[in-house]
Amino acid sequence: MMRGMFFHSLEHRHTKLANERAFLVSIVHHVDGLLRTHGIKSLRSPLTDEQLNCWHKMFATVANDSPKKKQSKKGSNGDDTTQCETVFHILLMHMGLHLFSDPEVACSSIMELECVMKRIEEKAKQRRQSGSNGESKGSSKKKPSGELSYELEPAEPEWIEVVVDLFLNLLSQNSHLLRKVIGHLFPHLSSEITLPALNQILSVINLKDKSNPLAVNGEDEENESEAEEEGEEEEELESASEESGVGSDAENNDTPKEENDADDDNDDEEEEEEDDDDEELMGDEEEEENITDTMRQTIQTALGGANPETDTESVDLDELDEEQGRKLDVALSAAFRAFRKTKPRKRKGPTRVEKQMDTVLTHFRMRVLDLIDAYLKQEPDMLLCLELMLYIFEMLPVGLREEAKYGAILKRYIHIFNTLIRIKKFKR
Repeated sequence: MMRGMFFHSLEHRHTKLANERAFLVSIVHHVDGLLRTHGIKSLRSPLTDEQLNCWHKMFATVANDSPKKKQSKKGSNGDDTTQCETVFHILLMHMGLHLFSDPEVACSSIMELECVMKRIEEKAKQRRQSGSNGESKGSSKKKPSGELSYELEPAEPEWIEVVVDLFLNLLSQNSHLLRKVIGHLFPHLSSEITLPALNQILSVINLKDKSNPLAVNGEDEENESEAEEEGEEEEELESASEESGVGSDAENNDTPKEENDADDDNDDEEEEEEDDDDEELMGDEEEEENITDTMRQTIQTALGGANPETDTESVDLDELDEEQGRKLDVALSAAFRAFRKTKPRKRKGPTRVEKQMDTVLTHFRMRVLDLIDAYLKQEPDMLLCLELMLYIFEMLPVGLREEAKYGAILKRYIHIFNTLIRIKKFKR
């Protein structure tokens, strides 16, 4: 209970990022002091050495940022760099505290954020060096050859692309706190969004792509096998209900004459409908004949020595002893199991597992659409808005065709389109 209250208190949002950062720094300092005093053995779920190193890296990054450093960075690089750094520090501290809830996700997120911050610092140093070298004419003339060789190297993804990928990963987690944190911090990085970063977001809400973006490699096959197993269970239940229906039909033979006449009328109507579908059933009948032949061969193979020479002969069960009867039962059950596997299965609709997966995916896409809404409220780039509008035009027909499945997402598409046509001020 206390743990839930603690993480719930972290959902509180401050009006200024600096105040939120100071609030989290005080919490992280207190937790670090407890860890150094009592060690990891005092934790209910102890951390591994790698996870503890992630905590120390996070704490060193946050604690080493002194006020003097911040003032020097303000003067040299401007407020944008300071704001990005504050956002990263807030996210780092949240991930550090998330180590005590989900260590694997938190540890990988901290390592990615550390790499992103290093790359931003390196680029800032390169800009400062190029600015100082640009003052002298000789150095500026000798520079192009080195720049050309640098550009020919394979380009790494921009830091904002790495951050967007991290945000999407955190949004897919089953954590209300992480969703609130991403929703709060993303608008402060919206000015850095590039076209590749936007395409990363749009790929998640692509209705044409039937693959599940939430599934890790290999999970799709597991989900398909689970769906198939569930389909087999449903078929077994249906067959059991049909068998019980046979018994109920025998009991209902003593119904009054009037009810039988009404049933006859209904049967006539059903026969007329069946006559209309005869052409469609021709192909199914041919398949059933092939299946029957295969089934006969399988049973004959299973019978073995007890197999009669002709179809008119039958096996006399009285002549079989208990051991032969048991072997015959095992062989026949194996034959029927093999027949069920080879029999083409007709899917009547999505299984319960597939419906659950669709619901989870829809909720995830709705959270991603919240990021797009937040971006459009922050004076967006005109080029990115045009790209987004074209994407919505492409997805609308898919949503309209499958409105029963994508109804909620379709409404959000329409809402985003209405927001796009009302924007009057763009960044450029």
